[in-house]
Amino acid sequence: SMENPPQQNQEGESIPQQQQQGSEPVPISKEDIRTLRLQRFEQTKKDPNTLSPPVQPRTVHPSQQQQQQQLQQQQPIGKQTQPEKAPQRIEERRPVQQISLEDQEDRLLSDILQASLSHVQPPKIFLPILAQEVQSTKLKFSYLDSALMEILSKVNEEDHVDYLLSAFLRGLTLLSGHPTVEMALRSLLTYLALELVGMTSSIAAEIGQSRLVSILERGFSVTSVPTDDDIRLASSLIPRLAARNDLDLDQIILPIFAEMFERVKNQTLIDSFQQPLSIVINLTNYPSFAKLLVDSDQWQPAHAQNGAQLEALSFLGPFFHFTSLPSMPQVGKTYLSTQNPRQTQESIQTLRMSFSTLQVGLHKLVLNFLKHRETRESAFQWISAILRGSKARAVIQNVQPSATDGLLLNLGSVMIRLCEPFMDATKLAATKLNSAYCLDGPHSRVDLGSDARLVQLEDFATSGNLAHLPETVRAPQNFLVTTELFFVALYSLHIGVQRTFTSYEHLLRQLRVLQQQRNAMSEPDPQFDAHFANFYVIKLSYDAHLLDPDFLNQCNRFYAFVAEVLLRQAQEGEGDLQLWPEWVVEDLADAVLYGCRFANVVPPAVYLQPLARLAGTFLGRRDRVRNPYLRGKLAELLANFCPSSPTDSLPDIFSDSFLFNSLLSGLVHLYVDIESTGRQGQFYEKFGVRRNVSDLLLHLRTLPAYNTAFATLNKDPQLVRFVNLMLNDANYLIAEVLSKLPQIRDLEATMENPEAWQAMDQAARNTHEETLQQKKREAQSVCGLANETLKVLSVLTAQHKEPFLRAEIVDGFAAMLNYFLVQLTGPNAQKLNVKEPERYPFKPKEWLATIVQLYLSCANSPVFRSAVVRDGRSFDLEIFSQTLALLQKHSIVPEPVLRSFAEFAKEIRSTASDMNELDASLGDIPDEFLDPILSTLMTDPVILPSSKVTVDRLVISRHLLSDPTDPFNRSPLTQDMLVPDDQLRQRIEKFVAERRSA
Repeated sequence: SMENPPQQNQEGESIPQQQQQGSEPVPISKEDIRTLRLQRFEQTKKDPNTLSPPVQPRTVHPSQQQQQQQLQQQQPIGKQTQPEKAPQRIEERRPVQQISLEDQEDRLLSDILQASLSHVQPPKIFLPILAQEVQSTKLKFSYLDSALMEILSKVNEEDHVDYLLSAFLRGLTLLSGHPTVEMALRSLLTYLALELVGMTSSIAAEIGQSRLVSILERGFSVTSVPTDDDIRLASSLIPRLAARNDLDLDQIILPIFAEMFERVKNQTLIDSFQQPLSIVINLTNYPSFAKLLVDSDQWQPAHAQNGAQLEALSFLGPFFHFTSLPSMPQVGKTYLSTQNPRQTQESIQTLRMSFSTLQVGLHKLVLNFLKHRETRESAFQWISAILRGSKARAVIQNVQPSATDGLLLNLGSVMIRLCEPFMDATKLAATKLNSAYCLDGPHSRVDLGSDARLVQLEDFATSGNLAHLPETVRAPQNFLVTTELFFVALYSLHIGVQRTFTSYEHLLRQLRVLQQQRNAMSEPDPQFDAHFANFYVIKLSYDAHLLDPDFLNQCNRFYAFVAEVLLRQAQEGEGDLQLWPEWVVEDLADAVLYGCRFANVVPPAVYLQPLARLAGTFLGRRDRVRNPYLRGKLAELLANFCPSSPTDSLPDIFSDSFLFNSLLSGLVHLYVDIESTGRQGQFYEKFGVRRNVSDLLLHLRTLPAYNTAFATLNKDPQLVRFVNLMLNDANYLIAEVLSKLPQIRDLEATMENPEAWQAMDQAARNTHEETLQQKKREAQSVCGLANETLKVLSVLTAQHKEPFLRAEIVDGFAAMLNYFLVQLTGPNAQKLNVKEPERYPFKPKEWLATIVQLYLSCANSPVFRSAVVRDGRSFDLEIFSQTLALLQKHSIVPEPVLRSFAEFAKEIRSTASDMNELDASLGDIPDEFLDPILSTLMTDPVILPSSKVTVDRLVISRHLLSDPTDPFNRSPLTQDMLVPDDQLRQRIEKFVAERRSA
């Protein structure tokens, strides 16, 4: 048997005779090798004295032999390389002057295996069977399989994995990189894999999986400092496993993923989620492991159909679900139930640190899948499934099961982090973001096909027809990763952050109602107090996650980049803007506003500048943003940074020269366009937008740089409509204030009358009090808007009188001033006296001073004076006399203003005398000469084309400023459609001339 030994494979195993051909070894399959090893292992365990045929050194190909000699020459005896990622362990060794390669191989293998072919003292293991088999006292690599099987036969089954891991670690501490050591490590890893998959024993497999998880926990620990051996073992074992495609890695790695999933599935922030996350991050860093995971049923179960099911059942769902929001109420109860404000803030900071750690880890985890082509598609499919499965969140009344706020907030943070490498406005062209992604095509991850667009064309609005788009946009496209990341991030923030802020606002309204009820209680109610405390804990739980300043600044930076993208597309042409959903503009404005209002997080100027430029560019452009409500959102964003006092330290966004030429005209156009938004509640909605416009105009008026821009407003064709609408608003708002204050006065008087109040039952009293509070809230709202409108009118008339003196404007302007003057100084003025007028805020003296200033701004114009006198509803010469007396008595205006108003009153009296004489000379006027709307003498009659009614041009022009329809049949009507009635005009002129000459 010694003369004709069987040939061996590369692992040192005997090859059956029928597979031998000549002197060269014949490769056999992996399964054959595994079967032979198990047979020999079982035989050795049954009869240790049974000798297998002597093992001869394996046949080495000449090229392999030459390579080994070169490697050995590079490793001189006594000179060891450093272990991988760990310092070398210093051992006491006797100096060796000369050592053969055979002795070196024996020493290395003996140290690794802690075994020998000669009699030794423990802890080294003597291998008598192998020693007798090979008739040698020196270990060689070709004996390694036999040595390992004999060693494992001497070790308890439950200790197999521990022995192999210890041997593997000893190999790492020796000459790592040495050919003999590397081959030994490879063989040890093979045997370890066999143990882990249960090829020798189910007990060993179970223990092995536990040991492997323990190695990962210690090597990738986030809660303690790992030892050098822990780091060395984890950082070498895992990559070597990942590189072995000849092993059953799925049976080794997938159980680890499953265990990590089970650990975090029911955990909260209170538990230690970091360790499982760290292990998964480190494993998925290797493409082979990540591919195993995404190809498994764990990744995205087929029966998970909506966002809620995906969150619970998909592999990544539980890792993303950590939050302090109500979906995990135990977090708030544990951390935020304390009554100590300092402890509460400390707990919130602790939670925010946990969120930061979590989101950084989740970013690394998702990046592991996205950076490798073989797993990228699966990662995008999971994100897409979560977002599509939670699309119902975009609807206000959402009843569909969706992913939780916590998951979507964490996903939004991760998506922003993934976009950060290309969020550079200076390299925007290189990013090549493709707006066609907004269409719901076959390659889009999110469903945006039915969302309204910034620029809505009729065919697209009604049927989704894309025929007007270029072929390059309409055709299905494979998008760049940057495009996918960008638009998926936009959508994840839309249904995640924005929807969560909506829930937060609703919660705050509920808290205010509860607080009012609590304040109204005559005595404490413990049950109600507990209910209120629970609501407040929920509010704090939102504060911890949603209002994290780091997260809000992440959003601000991302939306600043979105603004840069939109600005670039607007500059290149509006073609792509028609593809963008409307909610993008609303979201970027809301993100900044929410942060400022709820968390006092003011974006730095570098983020605000592109947002301000976008607002200035889109504010007055219907061709860029069709919906005026969205442009109103941009005005709200800008108005948020108007300082309310000189001491406010807000970023200066208005000194940007980019805004000079567009902002003022944009505000004027928006004021006009918001008159009709097509939305429910548009009547009240427009006043909110116009208040923001007023705030901006008042602030810009204080900046010297805008003086020239204000002067150019006279050339804007929308200025006349703007002035007319502002006068209409002032009329409505001030009239509302003047009607509600007497109602409040009467309600308060009833409550102060003991007899009247006692005569009411409790239900009537409650109704009375509710009515009073409702009237006060309404008065506060309209009074604030009226104050703003009067201020803007005062500013505009001081520098821009011309629009107010236009024929279609001046009569309405004068009539408004006359009416307010009568209400503030006439016999009904006493009805405006209410308790605490400053709370509304109603300041009658300031209003009267403003009205006087508005009169004086146009006092030099005969047209204006005639309009004041021509007002048949409120003009009264005696009111001017009473006003002068009040101004002087209460020192409401400076002395020069008082004298000017006295002079104006004289001019008005003279004008009234002249006009009365003229009207008397006309006598009775024929009906055909009277305007059918106002019954006044027509001076320029025109025919309305659809109704064929003849009206005065001036009267119909006033009507068209507010309503572009025929007042008699509501058909569309514009100025250029009016038909002059020259024949009637000539007859009227002849009639007037004859009467005057008579």
